[in-house]
Amino acid sequence: MPQSDPSHERGQIWKINDQALQAFILEHISRIDLDFMCRLGTAHEVYKKLHKRHKQIRLHAQVLLIKEALNVCFQHDTALIVTTNRVKQLWEWIVKMGSFDNDKLLTILLINGLSENFPQLQSVINGLLNQVNFSSNKVMEQLEDEDSLQNQCMEDGIGSTALAATTQIVEQAWGAMVYCVLL
Repeated sequence: MPQSDPSHERGQIWKINDQALQAFILEHISRIDLDFMCRLGTAHEVYKKLHKRHKQIRLHAQVLLIKEALNVCFQHDTALIVTTNRVKQLWEWIVKMGSFDNDKLLTILLINGLSENFPQLQSVINGLLNQVNFSSNKVMEQLEDEDSLQNQCMEDGIGSTALAATTQIVEQAWGAMVYCVLL
């Protein structure tokens, strides 16, 4: 009776364990994450992709939790300990996410500040986030460019820029808008 190859058996065992681990991970992640993970080949690939994805959104989630915590107020009709526990719970979540990347924090604060009055500019900057060597300096360059363009158009009496990121409606003639963009 021929003996089986031990390395082949170990490979099969590894493959079965990997498939079980991958199935476990995929069963316990959000539906949004599942869409990104289901086509990967090994549990290690799934883990690496999840880690990368959540590392990228971690700081934004921390900022949102900080914002939520700052909005918690003690109320006369609620026991102080209830509110204290809520603040402590939010604090624990924030801390468990890890330390802040200072440059990314500045980027998030700048992008967040654009949301109300400059959503198109916010969208343009969000589109740059995946560029190699992206930093808050790129955000500040975009803001400076937008500011310069708006100032030049104001000096020329146009009143608004025709930059794709501008939120104001330009009522002047197309020629004036094109002139402003070409500056």
